[in-house]
Amino acid sequence: RVGAALFSKVDPTRLIARAELPLLVPSEPWELAGRVPRVVFASGLVITGGKWYLYYGGADTYVGLALHLGE
Repeated sequence: RVGAALFSKVDPTRLIARAELPLLVPSEPWELAGRVPRVVFASGLVITGGKWYLYYGGADTYVGLALHLGE
């Protein structure tokens, strides 16, 4: 599962907020089967034009892209 946490820019040891629920959980067939089944892990996040692009690995075999268009 992929979660999210926000740390202080001034003191990176200070946790400011944490998401209560995961942002991404393995659910697609290619995330559920592979070298390490039932695993997703974040590789990079790009925020541009109000959209979030989360590049992630699935089952230690594939690369995926999750897109959040904003509210």
